[in-house]
Amino acid sequence: MLTLLFLLIVAVALISVVSSVNRRRRHALAVEQARLGEEARRGGEAAGTDPFVGASPFDMLPFGGLLESLMSGMGARSFRYHEETGGWVEISDEIPEPHPGLRASLRTGTGMLRPHAEASVRERRRAASQWARSAA
Repeated sequence: MLTLLFLLIVAVALISVVSSVNRRRRHALAVEQARLGEEARRGGEAAGTDPFVGASPFDMLPFGGLLESLMSGMGARSFRYHEETGGWVEISDEIPEPHPGLRASLRTGTGMLRPHAEASVRERRRAASQWARSAA
């Protein structure tokens, strides 16, 4: 009988501690949500009406934080092979020149695809439309 009384007291104490921890956690969460809401209101008014300003493009992905840290984390550098020295040279701070074909195509309004590639795309589109018509 004494053991049962002891177990009852331990159970009540355990339930009390868990309840207290949950209450503190809920209170801290409510305070954090209020702070974030206030910060969003102040930041939204100062930054304009766009809610996505400064948002990461990886935020909506399941492993977005990990992907963002890999893409823009510490130690992310770019190198190119230097033929004269036979070694790799860091080019992280250099701004690359655009491809000359891209610059010409932007001026003329034509695509970057080669003529045979454009023909291949047309053939695939034609075949897909014929398949869709035959399936319907």
